Amino acid sequence: VFRPDNPLVADIRVRQALLHATDADEIVGTLFSENYPKATSIIASTALGYVDLSAKLTHDEAAAKRLLDEAGWALGSDGLRHKDGKALELTAYESLPQPQNKETLQL
Repeated sequence: VFRPDNPLVADIRVRQALLHATDADEIVGTLFSENYPKATSIIASTALGYVDLSAKLTHDEAAAKRLLDEAGWALGSDGLRHKDGKALELTAYESLPQPQNKETLQL
């Protein structure tokens, strides 16, 4: 979950790019068993109000790059995206009580 007041992710295209850059199939297939199906929405399929959003939750590296380009984040020689002199670097907090949280963030 990103804080929308963080200027690095304030642009919806950056958040969409991060979504498309994330390979949920790899994460689920590598770290979890068949008892942990890949998410298809922000809420469980058994919850009231569930809507299948799987068509929007796709891994698409080309779309991620395009969205970052459109948002003005240019790829630098250091391999990072930059805009207005700032690198697109995000901090993630590891939740120790959550099993495989660190590995999930790494993938």
